[in-house]
Amino acid sequence: TKWLDYGADNYAGVTYNNAPGEHPVFIGWMSNWNYARNTPTEKWRSAMTLPRELHLGKDETGYFVSSRIIPAFDKITELVSERDEIILDDPQILEGQFDRADLTWKQNLNDNLTVKFQNDKGEYLVLLLDPERKQIVLDRRHSGKTNFHETFADKIHSMPYLPQDKTSYVRIVLDRASIEVFIDNGRHVITEKFFPNSAFNSLQLSSSNGTAIQDFKLKSIANTWHNE
Repeated sequence: TKWLDYGADNYAGVTYNNAPGEHPVFIGWMSNWNYARNTPTEKWRSAMTLPRELHLGKDETGYFVSSRIIPAFDKITELVSERDEIILDDPQILEGQFDRADLTWKQNLNDNLTVKFQNDKGEYLVLLLDPERKQIVLDRRHSGKTNFHETFADKIHSMPYLPQDKTSYVRIVLDRASIEVFIDNGRHVITEKFFPNSAFNSLQLSSSNGTAIQDFKLKSIANTWHNE
C-alpha cells in the first residue's frame, strides 16, 4: 500500500476533476477520529488541508503519486528572507514568526536534517530526515497541549523513505496549529496538528553530517480572515 500522506491528520480526502490546471486537486480533513472531539480549541474544531495537485510519477520502484500545493497559494505569500546556501556544520537558528510560514529549500536526499520549531515556553515540534534508518519522522510529543487524548502524543510518527543521491525540494507550511510537509517535490507528505501555548518563534536547522541546503526561502502567509 502506498499512502498519499503518512501524517496523523489527513482523512477522507476529496478530489476535484476539471479544476483549473492539468491535475486533480485533493483536499483532506485535517484531523483524526481518535481525538477530533477532544482537541483543545474553541468555536470550531479542525480544518482542511491546503489544496494539493496530484501528480502521477514512475521510477525503478514503480508508480507513485506526489502531492503539491496548488500554484494559486503562492499569491497569498510574501518573501521574508532568503539565502542561497546554508551549511549546517553547526546548528543554524532563525528567529521570527512561524505561525503563518511557508518554507522551501533544496537538499540532497541522502543527507540527514533536523528541523525544530520552538517557542519561548520550551515547547517544540521536530521533523527529522533520517536516511540511515530510511525514515522521515515527525515528533509532536512536546509541542504544547497534548494530554487531551491518550493517542495524540503517545508516539513518534514516521514514514518510510528511500534515500537517493539527488537534490530535490522540501516544503513546509506551518500555521498556528498545523504543519504540512512535502519532501522530494511532494512524493513524501506528512500532515499533523499540534496545539502550542504560544506561537513558535524560532527555527533550528541542524545536521550530523554538515548538510548544505540551497535556495532557502521563508515566506509569510497572508491572513485570510476579513476581521483581523
